[in-house]
Amino acid sequence: MNRDGPLCTGALEVDTYKSFRVLRCPDGQGHLVALGPYEALRRLPSKTPATMPRERVTISQTLKESVLDALAPILFRPPLKWPL
Repeated sequence: MNRDGPLCTGALEVDTYKSFRVLRCPDGQGHLVALGPYEALRRLPSKTPATMPRERVTISQTLKESVLDALAPILFRPPLKWPL
């Protein structure tokens, strides 16, 4: 691309960031980004936790038992006697 940067006279290099086209200054003066893709993202309806479908997470019995085995020394130890 033969476009010069707004702060310097160097030619900008085309780069991509998360599938967006970005014009990058090779001298480290910054980036130029086309606003079209960002405007399209802004117009998307936002989802709140109340509008999202609930996900059901299933945990196997083996995993539950292994977690309990790992935490048993902490969870099931006798209480401390007071006063120390």
